[in-house]
Amino acid sequence: EPLLGLTVVMGVASAFWAVLSPSEAYLVPIDGDTIPVYTPPYLGFVGVVVCLALYPLIRVWRYSKRSYEISEFSSAIRVLAGLIYLQAIVGYNAMLSASFFLVDTYQVMGVTYALSSFLGVGLLYSELLKPYHALKPPYQVATEPQRSGLEHTLIRYSVELDYASPIQAFISGALRGVRVMIFARSESPLLSLSFEGVEVSKSLLATSGITLLTREMLPANNLSLVASVIVASSQEKPTCVVIDDLTFLSVVNSVREVYIFLAQVMELAKQATIIALINWKAMSDRDYSLIAQLFSKIATVEKGKLVYLK
Repeated sequence: EPLLGLTVVMGVASAFWAVLSPSEAYLVPIDGDTIPVYTPPYLGFVGVVVCLALYPLIRVWRYSKRSYEISEFSSAIRVLAGLIYLQAIVGYNAMLSASFFLVDTYQVMGVTYALSSFLGVGLLYSELLKPYHALKPPYQVATEPQRSGLEHTLIRYSVELDYASPIQAFISGALRGVRVMIFARSESPLLSLSFEGVEVSKSLLATSGITLLTREMLPANNLSLVASVIVASSQEKPTCVVIDDLTFLSVVNSVREVYIFLAQVMELAKQATIIALINWKAMSDRDYSLIAQLFSKIATVEKGKLVYLK
């Protein structure tokens, strides 16, 4: 954007001029102490820097609200942007007070810096953890990890065939008494199906911009957050996690990130069993083999049934 580019160029030039002009400041004795006083041209250039810095910060502020990639941390970004500009304004006012009124407010500036930094770091830390706290259920200690009785299973499917009906029959039949968590993309037929006799929760893995995170909608490109939800939820009781699908997650993220995500969930969620679907024809042999080695069972959908290959 031309306006943003001009702002950055002028701001950087003004900042360099202000920093590289030490002769524009001199010390004045006041009440047995000395304070730095600046000439009007120098204060003018510093004022330009402060004013120009406001535009990029506003852009960051607004972008953090509507950007999907960083939407869950938008509050933390706004806190950081506000802290930066607050300290810039306080510092500039201290320079003006000393230069025009010969009033020493640098100590007030230092106290303000210390307090705002302390509060800012606390707020920043709180806002960074807020998405995880909002999605994490009450923690319960399991005396002995219990599994659903199933093994981690990778199910291969083709887009030309109906894979939802076999999965529905499998969940309704083999998973009675086990809580099932379904994480699926918006086009997944599993989100619209009903499952008799099974406690099922469904979460949409969203790829469009979102501003409010809930258990029913999670960002597909934040696998660490999805893993945190799975690990925290599976501590309550044995859980079967159904993911539709790994090909979609590999496109949104990368095969390496999906591999790490699965490995972490399998290591940390001791009471969870992973049943993941994969459009294996859309992946290279190397990527498919990398993902498949994590699973103890591999099945495919053939003629409306699940057929185990391993």
